[in-house]
Amino acid sequence: MKLIFLYGPPGVGKLTIAQLLEKETGFKIIHNHMVTDLVTPLFGFRTPLTSELIHSIKKMIYEAAARCNFFGLITTKVYYSGLEEDRALHDHISSVERHGGQVFFIRLFCSVDQLKKRVQDSSRAGTRKITSPE
Repeated sequence: MKLIFLYGPPGVGKLTIAQLLEKETGFKIIHNHMVTDLVTPLFGFRTPLTSELIHSIKKMIYEAAARCNFFGLITTKVYYSGLEEDRALHDHISSVERHGGQVFFIRLFCSVDQLKKRVQDSSRAGTRKITSPE
C-alpha cells in the first residue's frame, strides 16, 4: 500500500489536493476532519484523550488498509511540531511499513495573505474547519 500524507497549515488546500489525487489515482481518502469531527464533539478539542483517540483510530485505519493490500490511501493533517506529534506520526508510518507499505509526504504551503483569503472561502462554511484569519 502507498500512503500519501498531505500536510500543511489550515486552508492551504489539503483536502482539495487529496480529492484531485483521488480522481487521478483511485486511492481512497481519509482526511483529517473525518476522524477529528467524530471525536471532538464527544471529548473536546485538543484534549489529551481526544489526541489519543484520533491517533488510535487513524493508526487502526492505516494498518487495516495496509493489511488488506489497499493500493493506496491519501490522508491529510495539520502538522505542528512537538514530541507527542512526532511520536504519533512515527507510529502511523510504522503501522504502514510493517505491512510492506510506503509513506510519501507532501507538504503544501502558500503565502500568509493567501491563507487568510482561503480560510474564509465559502467551501469551509458549515464545517468544523477554521474559517477566520484570526
